[in-house]
Amino acid sequence: MIYEVNARLLEEHAIELRLLLRDGTIREGNPDGREICDSMMRARFGQDGRVWWTQTGWSSVPLKYEIDSVYRHYFEDIRVREVEEHISFHGPMFMDHLLVLEMRAQGDLPAEGGKP
Repeated sequence: MIYEVNARLLEEHAIELRLLLRDGTIREGNPDGREICDSMMRARFGQDGRVWWTQTGWSSVPLKYEIDSVYRHYFEDIRVREVEEHISFHGPMFMDHLLVLEMRAQGDLPAEGGKP
């Protein structure tokens, strides 16, 4: 089944999430890791401040394992609904958003509003 998912990012954990997605920890250390990583690569950051993505899931409770093992550590107010096919959402790529947050935290980019 395919699910539309949207959630609010817990920004205090954003850099950790980016690292785990990039270094293979989630992909290799989780039975559904490949799908989680692929879903995060498709995800978009919406104008409403939520992250939007679609994901394939196989459990009887929609994305229960993925939420319990990964998503609940990095997102809140997670909403899931079944859809017929993958959806292309509009907005900035979520992974780009995570990169910007990391660069700001490292001082490589000014904070929002132009002040370091």
